Amino acid sequence: MKYSDYEQNVYRYLRNYNWFKRQIKSIDIELKGLDERIRLLGGLKGVSYDSTAVMGGEKTSTVEQAAIQRDELEQKAAILRENRERISTLIKRIDDALDALDETDREIVRMRYIDGFRWTQIAMKAPYSQRSCITHGQNAVKQIVALIFPVQSREEGHTEFVFACELFQD
Repeated sequence: MKYSDYEQNVYRYLRNYNWFKRQIKSIDIELKGLDERIRLLGGLKGVSYDSTAVMGGEKTSTVEQAAIQRDELEQKAAILRENRERISTLIKRIDDALDALDETDREIVRMRYIDGFRWTQIAMKAPYSQRSCITHGQNAVKQIVALIFPVQSREEGHTEFVFACELFQD
């Protein structure tokens, strides 16, 4: 991966930052529902030997159906928990990188890349001209790249967070 690819990843992460946070809330709601459904299915308490033949083979019993459904729900919950953890880790890394910036640069980055303000709007709120705001924003993104993707990762040509580019294409 070239350095500019890492920069593009950071721009995508910042543009999708609010969406990532909403996604965490959505996953939490989904997990709560899945956990409740799994709880309601409970453990397997009895066995039914219903062997009514139907086309294509033996009919599965209600206990077997419940066990299959529970397994499917548990698999789905595991995938959601893993996705939640990956997104949470990414958010934490972005937050840590933003916290490392000085206050004005952090606000410029937030306004431009997270909140979607135009450079002219940012210049009216920041103590800089529009051109200076652009320069500060670009330099701040370079600092974020250095923090999220350390030199070792850039030299090795990989990163564990590239998944977000694939999942959240513009």
